[in-house]
Amino acid sequence: MSAPFDGHRPGGLKQQNKSHKSKHRSKSQLAVEAGGRVGGGGVKAAGAAGHTAEQRREQRRLQAVQQRQKKRAAAHHEKRSVGAAGAPPLLVILVDLSDSSSSDSSGSATWLRELLIRNAYGDDAAQADALKAACAQTPTSPVTFQHHKLRARATLVACPQGDLLALADLAKLADVVLFVQRAAASASPAPLGTFGQQAMSLLYAQGVPTVALAVSGLGEVPAKRATEAKKVFGKAAEALNVDCRVFYVDGETDAGTLFWSLASIKRRHIAWRDARGHLLADAIAAEPLPTADPEKGPRCTLRVTGYIRGTHGISANRLVYLPGCGGFQIDRIEAAADPCAAGRARKHDAEMGTAEGAVLAARDEALAEPLQMSVPLDPMAGEQTWPTEEELDEAEREQQQARKAAKAAKAAKATTNGAAKGKTKKSLDDEGGDAGSDGMAEDDDNDNGNDNGDDAGGEMDTADKAARTGRTVKVPKGWSSYQAAWIPESDGEGDDGEDDDDEDGEDGEDAAMHDGDDDDGDEEDGGEGKRAVHFLSDDDEVDRVSVTNADEDRARRYDDEQNDAEDETAYRSFRRRAREDQAFPDEVDTPLDKPARVRFAKYRGLQSFRTSPWDPKEELPEDYARIFQFENFNRTKKRALTPDDSQPGWVSAGQYVTLVIANVPAAFAEAAQQRRVPLGVFSLLSHENKMSVCHYRIRMLDSCTEPIKSKDTLIFSTGIRCYATNPIFSQPTLSSKHKFERYWQPGTITVATCFAPIHFPPAPVLVFREVGPADIRLVGTGSMMAVDPDRLIIKRIRLSGHPYKINKRSAVIRYMFFNPDDIYWFKPVELVTKYGRRGHIKESLGTHGHMKCIFDGQLKADDTVLLSLYKRVYPKWVYEETYLPRYTLHMPASLNPEDDVDEGDMQEDN
Repeated sequence: MSAPFDGHRPGGLKQQNKSHKSKHRSKSQLAVEAGGRVGGGGVKAAGAAGHTAEQRREQRRLQAVQQRQKKRAAAHHEKRSVGAAGAPPLLVILVDLSDSSSSDSSGSATWLRELLIRNAYGDDAAQADALKAACAQTPTSPVTFQHHKLRARATLVACPQGDLLALADLAKLADVVLFVQRAAASASPAPLGTFGQQAMSLLYAQGVPTVALAVSGLGEVPAKRATEAKKVFGKAAEALNVDCRVFYVDGETDAGTLFWSLASIKRRHIAWRDARGHLLADAIAAEPLPTADPEKGPRCTLRVTGYIRGTHGISANRLVYLPGCGGFQIDRIEAAADPCAAGRARKHDAEMGTAEGAVLAARDEALAEPLQMSVPLDPMAGEQTWPTEEELDEAEREQQQARKAAKAAKAAKATTNGAAKGKTKKSLDDEGGDAGSDGMAEDDDNDNGNDNGDDAGGEMDTADKAARTGRTVKVPKGWSSYQAAWIPESDGEGDDGEDDDDEDGEDGEDAAMHDGDDDDGDEEDGGEGKRAVHFLSDDDEVDRVSVTNADEDRARRYDDEQNDAEDETAYRSFRRRAREDQAFPDEVDTPLDKPARVRFAKYRGLQSFRTSPWDPKEELPEDYARIFQFENFNRTKKRALTPDDSQPGWVSAGQYVTLVIANVPAAFAEAAQQRRVPLGVFSLLSHENKMSVCHYRIRMLDSCTEPIKSKDTLIFSTGIRCYATNPIFSQPTLSSKHKFERYWQPGTITVATCFAPIHFPPAPVLVFREVGPADIRLVGTGSMMAVDPDRLIIKRIRLSGHPYKINKRSAVIRYMFFNPDDIYWFKPVELVTKYGRRGHIKESLGTHGHMKCIFDGQLKADDTVLLSLYKRVYPKWVYEETYLPRYTLHMPASLNPEDDVDEGDMQEDN
């Protein structure tokens, strides 16, 4: 049987023609792809939905028309529902720009508020007078009313005059900020002044709502100059805001026009505020709790009444944020009697049977957000093994032996002390008062700041020092003031001994800022040669002896002079270090008294700062065990910003309710009732009370000329929160590692990192710095960047050396190290020069730190050789809630345009 015929097989030299450059497949290619299927791949095949291209184009056009009509209907409904039933009243903040001063509120704002109230009530003068009388008693309290002709309701709040921080706090809740200015009776109208520019700059940085300008007293301006005055005010309105409208109000008719215009004005929505339900308190009441927490002080149940605002309302299962106090749980939400209910609202309440005090929603413990801010720290959580019984028994035996050795050492020390005291007493009796040196030799290592009571001169100095304290102490009966001066104070001595190892003091000059860690004071057993102290019991007879100071004024003047000199020296040293860091970034000196391999043991070398790997979970500090981290932050953010308000516990916006907030400090409730600014309550989103690592992109104002050191205390106002913390700074790069910056230099953009509660972006950030006990200064603005504990902030140091002998490609470098062991330790790390040469260490020369290095080219005599080392740094666990309006703000007349927060991130216009 013959073999089957295989046919011709072309070889490797067969000609291959170029394929056709057509963008479409041919009919034969379509037929091959169809594989015999009928209607599966024709030239005029229909689209994916069975429509032709022309039909799909028509569908897209119709869809765009429907979306446009839907948006137009939503905007029309929003405009018609301002202040109507089912919607909260229009919240208007009145801000006076006149120069007249008042302790509570300004005259122009009060006058305009009374005019609007009188116009709204029309012929009902009695009710208008009663409302104006209530306003006179509490000038800054919210006033809600409904116009007798229009359906719209409005809430007016007069901002305290000249208080920028109060304005910033109220603007977080406002729908409209209405600036009020009175035209002067002179030739030209009064300018807006510095306060108006500062206010708009602050609002731009925080997120500006709708802004309008009301001008009163234009009739007092001469007729010939009225047109010019309107032009001036028009330009002033453009300076405030591009969309700012100007209203001229001189009587009730103008007030009616102003009210109608405000009710129909286009409102700007602030995204970070509208995503969270909020409430402006009309009334506050506190109910003390029967039991007080001994650690946290007395507590109470806080009742806050007002209109719910926001897109989704407020849920009883979510936490609420009280400014300056923190997050708390809602016990329940009760219905309250609306003082200005619209007709539909009254009819709806009657139909639903909603009476005053009815519970609209209550907290469900299964669904409620917990109050836990941080994870309890477990020291054993990182242990990989569990000790065996033998290891536990051995550890117990070692502890018993250590205790026995400590008791023996204590007994020997007591014997030595007795001998030393006897010898010292004998020498004093024999020689006439000069203490022997033997009694002092054994306590040279004690850094307690005393001389153990063995030197007579030291006794007098110590007694005089104690006598100058000017305090009153309780002593046994019959003691003199000299004996009372030896009794220690009860405030605890010594330092907390906390070692700030994050900064490490690499810069030599920074060491002075971190070496203030002292011992905790005297030992429990009294130590060697220490004076015994008799502690009084309840049965002892006591006298009160006043330890006074004869030269108190002279000592205080001396101390003041000393402090001023020290402050001046510290300030000059700080400025010098900041200039050196800017001129020679990251360069440090190799210590002479400690090997470099020991001093920089926490650092490592990198082949490339940008591409070399670094594990973000490597050697994390204990504080990272207390924070929360998301597996997918963007997904969690999307879920938090779009909650399901159909779940039980939600109360929709527009209702007049009473929030019953549980377990609130009684001191906060008392202070909230006495504040000049009405209390604003914000509902927190899911997880927004949990601590994590937050990053803020901020820019320093050009008006600030002094650098700010990393880990200095700053006050951050991020959206609804305000707190003091100690951030660290890093470069705003897009790589996986970000270089740590020791100073936030003027006019630069940086990323501030700190431990803080989670806040989902977008959110504006205002950065303040304390310049006095109650004074702060605005130093920077920015926005929330991310919540990411894995963001690597790498600190770089550079050890510098100088060429001693230069050859063609090799050179002898000195002053980088001072012993051969350090040279061989850092030999694997690459060297770079300021002129761009690269090289490595070849060998050590001699014993004084000279080393032979090989480079990729010949060095210049004025070049500097650098060796870069890196380590990861972390922020400090410092977080303290604060309240901005309790400070006095100092800020420039206006901010830079680039300092303002991007409105596209903070606001959404319809």
